Parts: sequence; structure tokens; C-alpha cells
Amino acid sequence: MDDEQVDSKKRERTRYIMQMWPRDPNGEGFGEMPDGKMTSNRLPLWGATLYDFYFVNRFPSVKGMLTVISGSKIARWMREKNELYAMDYIDQAENDEPEPKIIPPFYIGEFIELIEQQVHLKKTGRTPTCRLQERIPFDKLPKKLVVHDPWGCL
Repeated sequence: MDDEQVDSKKRERTRYIMQMWPRDPNGEGFGEMPDGKMTSNRLPLWGATLYDFYFVNRFPSVKGMLTVISGSKIARWMREKNELYAMDYIDQAENDEPEPKIIPPFYIGEFIELIEQQVHLKKTGRTPTCRLQERIPFDKLPKKLVVHDPWGCL
């Protein structure tokens, strides 16, 4: 795969942030931000869905200076600064957004044992025999049949 194809694959997986967090018009600008909900490897922005990320005006008086931030992080900052202008958003970020969970990878050995057990019980591993539903006329069959038989079994 060349670089152009890789770049186009990256562009296909673009995700869009669709929410805007309302700010108090007289609120202060962002300074040091507290931690929001984080993954176990301390990824600073985490959200369960795209609806847990927001565009926020860094300075309410300056329109267009936007920052992307997670709901839990901005909600914690709003509580610390007592900027309770968007109380519905704060409640949603604090109460409705789930905590990050560690999902361990499936143990491949267990999967192999499960498949082997199903093969032994004849629940899987057998493909059904194909049945011809209509007769193939002789003129449609090849004149010469080539068989690959390197071990001389036929």
C-alpha cells in the first residue's frame, strides 16, 4: 500500500465532534485544567462516545477560539470555578457518562480449546456437501480435465 492509499484510509475514519458546550458570557478564560475521566494509561481526554466531547470557547468574549475537550474535564473545571451556566451539561457529564473500563483481550488459547471441543462434538468443522440443483449439459463441461495430484493418489 503506498502513502497515498494509507492517507486516504486515515481520512475515511474521520470522526466529528458535534456538540458545543455553552459558556457564561462573563466567565473567565481557561487556565490550568483539572483531570477528567481518564483511561488506565492516563490518556488525558476520554469519552464513551463522540457525544462526550465538546467544542468550548476558551474565552467566552472571544468567539471562534475553540478547544476540543471531554465533558468530564470541562464539568470539573466549571465546578471548581463556580461557572454553573450550563448545569444540564455538567450533570450529564458527571452522572450519565460511564467510567472507563479495562477490557482484557480474549485469551487465544481458550478460543482454540473451545473450537477443538466443538469439532470433537461435531458441532463445527464440517462443511456441507454441495448439491447441484440442475444438470450441467456436457457441452458446458471442459474437454480436458486437469487434476493436480503431486503425490500420485489418483
